[in-house]
Amino acid sequence: MLALAGLDLSEQRFSAALERYQMIAQSTGGRWQFQASAGLAQTRAARARFWAMLAIATATGLVTAWRALRVGTRGWWPLPEELFIALPVAALLALLSLAQPSPEARAVQILVAGGVCLLWVNATYHRAVGRAGLGRVVEASIGLAEATGLLFFAVQSAGLWNRLLETMAGGAE
Repeated sequence: MLALAGLDLSEQRFSAALERYQMIAQSTGGRWQFQASAGLAQTRAARARFWAMLAIATATGLVTAWRALRVGTRGWWPLPEELFIALPVAALLALLSLAQPSPEARAVQILVAGGVCLLWVNATYHRAVGRAGLGRVVEASIGLAEATGLLFFAVQSAGLWNRLLETMAGGAE
């Protein structure tokens, strides 16, 4: 039963995992109850991260779409200069990610694709709108929030959150 709850959690069936862990915690004692309690806490945290990931992805998508709509059809070509610097690095990272294990490769590929898209939209938007002073600081802060959201989305969607926490706790190998 504990293994089934863990499988539900790994497949992001949070309600089923919570039900199974709850049943185990109520029906047994000692070690199993401790593991079920830990499983409940882990499932609740994973569910919160999942909803946060969806909220961040939605917010980033809406901001990016709003910026793309503000630009309209003008200014998308020629490519912004920033992309000429980033594209070779992005292509190299995407190519090198193929040699990594699947979760790490997926995270790198999400970062590369998302980063290129964000860079293209934001650079085109800034070229079309052109802010100065405090407006530029606000726009840079929004761009930083988008990049942070993309990083969280990549780590969470690739299933690397626990590995990230373990690495931070134990240090790099």
